Amino acid sequence: MNSNIYKAHIALLGANLIYGANYIIAKGIMPEKINPNAFVFIRLACCAILFWGIKFLFVREKVERKDFLKLALCGLFGAAANMVFFFHGINLTSPVDASIIMTATPVIVLVFSFIILKEPLTKNKLIGIAIAGVGAIFLILYGNKVAGTSSFLGNLFVFLNATCYGLYLVIVKTLMRKYNAITVISWMFLFGLLFVFPYTLNDFINT
Repeated sequence: MNSNIYKAHIALLGANLIYGANYIIAKGIMPEKINPNAFVFIRLACCAILFWGIKFLFVREKVERKDFLKLALCGLFGAAANMVFFFHGINLTSPVDASIIMTATPVIVLVFSFIILKEPLTKNKLIGIAIAGVGAIFLILYGNKVAGTSSFLGNLFVFLNATCYGLYLVIVKTLMRKYNAITVISWMFLFGLLFVFPYTLNDFINT
């Protein structure tokens, strides 16, 4: 059991290191080298091809019809809306502001877990929600008044990105207990690509 916990923590650390590098990489090539919408299209298309290839080769698992709505919602909040808000947000604001605002994600997960999964809220959790909420709102409203590349709209987009991602984490929890992670991720990216396809295709072609 302890071994699995360590593996999970190492995997989460690795994911966050990659996600942290993503702020700098994305900021460095947008919008001069690539449009945010084109970035979203390329990322989702590559992920869909990659994970469906892995699923076809190694994970032969069928999904029950009743779970496709949840998978579509995961695609909407965990891939489509999440990435659109992230790339447009990081295009407008600074990586530092974006990374600070994203620390509100655990609090957002806590709120959605209470609303959707009926998980209890303790006194300490409520205090944490209040502090994090005030901090996020302060940065969104006043971040553009300091020197640098901050902007109200960019910070707002990043906060919406965090909100979508937090909702996705709550929705996907029950699916992860039922299916292989590759199955869930494959369908999530496929639905995400379908959602953004009409909105991002022209920018991808232009790029």
